[in-house]
Amino acid sequence: MSRLELLATGDVAVGVLDRSELYLVVALIVVPLLVLSALLLRVVRRRARAAGDALRAELEADPPVLGPEQAVARPVAGEVPPVSGNGVLALSPTRLLFRTSTGAAVDVPMQDVTGVRLQESFAGQVQPGRVHVVVSTVAGERAFLVDDGHRWRKAIDKARGGP
Repeated sequence: MSRLELLATGDVAVGVLDRSELYLVVALIVVPLLVLSALLLRVVRRRARAAGDALRAELEADPPVLGPEQAVARPVAGEVPPVSGNGVLALSPTRLLFRTSTGAAVDVPMQDVTGVRLQESFAGQVQPGRVHVVVSTVAGERAFLVDDGHRWRKAIDKARGGP
């Protein structure tokens, strides 16, 4: 029986796709996903570029003593909306700035910083070879995962007038 005859009689048949039909099905699934991924990547890159430009403009008025460099901000419990993820960290004489690639921002004024320390893990998250710089403020703690935590700790201590 042909496929048409099976359809006309209402019989159920389990068919196996031949090679050209299989390629068609795969193409109908894969091609739209590739197009969607390319569009999403383009939007993310555009936002990252805009966030970087905005940070550079801010730093022209308040030149950094350290950074900007890639970092990961860890979420703070109770923060609404939470600011975390990959971004750029910079330290100026007056504040610690973090900007995500989506434009979310964290500014920590140096006068609010009560202490700074290094931790291998923060909120259960560890990454070998990198250390968290944990900045204590009057409002709580904020952690940033950086490559050279000792350099960041010393610079933040110096900016806040510590040892």
